[in-house]
Amino acid sequence: MLPTFNKRNYDRRNNSHSPFGSIDPAVIKWRKNAKSAGAEAISNKTMLAMDEFYKGLKRTGIYYKMISLNCYVPDNLIASITPLIHIDNRPYDNVAFIASDLNLDGLKGDGTSKYLKTRVNPTLHLKNNASGGLTMYSVQPLSENAYSMGSQDSAGTQVMILYYVFSTNVTIVDLFDISSRLSIANLGYTGYISANRVTASKMDLYMASPIKPHVSAIRDLTAKTGVRPNFETYVHVANTGGSASSWSSRRYSFSAIHEGLTEDESRKFYHFIHNLRRRLGGGYIV
Repeated sequence: MLPTFNKRNYDRRNNSHSPFGSIDPAVIKWRKNAKSAGAEAISNKTMLAMDEFYKGLKRTGIYYKMISLNCYVPDNLIASITPLIHIDNRPYDNVAFIASDLNLDGLKGDGTSKYLKTRVNPTLHLKNNASGGLTMYSVQPLSENAYSMGSQDSAGTQVMILYYVFSTNVTIVDLFDISSRLSIANLGYTGYISANRVTASKMDLYMASPIKPHVSAIRDLTAKTGVRPNFETYVHVANTGGSASSWSSRRYSFSAIHEGLTEDESRKFYHFIHNLRRRLGGGYIV
């Protein structure tokens, strides 16, 4: 069993000489949120990793674009679904995941019933129809017809999704209607993938891993008029008109809902996520 985090002992041992200083209050609050929901022990290793990650986001300003960010820490299931940054203080609403679905590489879906409800509604929580983003990290090269995360109406006029289509071996992203769809040949993607709209006429799908430098894999510079979906965002599946659809079987080690990131912000975000997962001990591409 991993040792329990003890803030008093950590501060006494590390405050004067640690490169991180004392643990950031926001990370302490994240731990409190998880414990209040029933989480078991959270290790020193996890707290240090989360602290370094959080401080990087604050230092670069990326923090201010985050709406909801979940790190899938390996300590226990409740901690793994308690977001570090979020619109409230509670874990995501868990639909059917159990403790054995979690390991060092993240949380694995089953393709039929398991998903997370974030309580994030793009219409309510994103600033406008010209900014938005979804980011995931996966180490599992699984081919499937499934949504990684998102929400949409049934007509396809309000859409915010990441989707993998096995039948044509493409990754699809829509922000914020099907006319804005980007797709790229990508057999069983692994690593970092981040869809970002930064203006009404600029959308990028960024991808990265240690064997694939951060790049805009595909870009759209056409002006769009779509609007944000008025449905809660789900993870490991999509919310289509109020119902879960096309469950994923992948194991994910990171997810985030955010305002649109620039290419430089996305590159930094990838490195922060990759380093976080390395410090946690799994859930990253070697």
